[in-house]
Amino acid sequence: MPENTKTQEFLLKLAPCIERGELEKCVEEAARLAGEMVRRGSY
Repeated sequence: MPENTKTQEFLLKLAPCIERGELEKCVEEAARLAGEMVRRGSY
């Protein structure tokens, strides 16, 4: 998967958290999503 596609996927998954302005929760969610993407080989 091209790098910009992976980045877009990551940002789209974080969008709801960012829009709510819950930055601390966004950090936790970003870490969880990154781990999930690494485990399934997206990164």
